[in-house]
Amino acid sequence: DRVDDAPKHSIGPACSICGCPDPSAPLSCPDCTTSLLASLGPLNFAIGQHVWCRGFGPMWPARIETVGFQSKDDRQPYCVRFFGESTLAWVGERQLAAWRSRKP
Repeated sequence: DRVDDAPKHSIGPACSICGCPDPSAPLSCPDCTTSLLASLGPLNFAIGQHVWCRGFGPMWPARIETVGFQSKDDRQPYCVRFFGESTLAWVGERQLAAWRSRKP
């Protein structure tokens, strides 16, 4: 489970990486997200994309809601919302499969 361990020196929400004020906290700010994505290489999935997600029971359809990082070592940058449920999960690339990879 992810925990808000962002620096506490700023007033209000802060980026989890650099500590600058940022309304998307406790995630990384846009600059830090861009920097981390550049160091990791391109991600295979994008915000709004429908995917299949595994690791919580049977493979389940989901939509990528956002991409962000809790730390420089975070390898679960995708927040997905499962279809037919009100639950969200933070997952990594290995837990996702392209929507078209499965036949209906």
